[in-house]
Amino acid sequence: MRGFTLIELAISMLVITLLATVLLTPITTQVTQSRLSQAKADLDQINEALIGFALAQPKPYLPCPDTNNDGISDACPNTNSTETTGGNIPWVTLNVPANDPWGQRYQYRVNNGFTNSVSGFTLTASPSGACTAPGVAAGNIKVCSSATVATCNANVIANGVPAIVYSYGPNGQTAPTSAEELENQDGDCLYVSKTYTTVVGAEFDDVLVWMSPAVLMSRMVTAQKLP
Repeated sequence: MRGFTLIELAISMLVITLLATVLLTPITTQVTQSRLSQAKADLDQINEALIGFALAQPKPYLPCPDTNNDGISDACPNTNSTETTGGNIPWVTLNVPANDPWGQRYQYRVNNGFTNSVSGFTLTASPSGACTAPGVAAGNIKVCSSATVATCNANVIANGVPAIVYSYGPNGQTAPTSAEELENQDGDCLYVSKTYTTVVGAEFDDVLVWMSPAVLMSRMVTAQKLP
């Protein structure tokens, strides 16, 4: 009986490889989208836990981030509304997921004026210190759909945010090269949120959820924690 020639075997292997690529690509996309959805759900849960934390205090305040990776809220350097503090989500303090679906710590930045555990915050609490320069962690957290302060002012999604929680997405904190993802890593007051894309040079897979000041205050008033 005649067996396969080397050429026939090579063609067969090529066909199998092409079929595997065609079949696996949709599966990989589905897995990525599923994990992105899970990250968004986790961040919504964390955002709600932050509000719940404030509601549970004698005088409402938000926890400071975890800065030593033990999951417990650490002290912010001050309670100035002109400054912010960033770090990991204090997952032990809040009893929420520590890691995103890619095994990275969920991140958190809060306006220090909302973290005063002695006096709490009031209905007039408002972040200050305009977000006008790259690299400056001013108190006024701003979320835009573009990567620079100059273009952000024309593309603002949210402004005066008390707190923001986020995931660095599938490519993590070390792989990004796009200006939008790098902006979310530089520790300043400006964040970018836009549609997921894998376009080379403009990749964006970060997932962000921010706290609405109006919602925060409304929840405090409804629970009779304020005024």
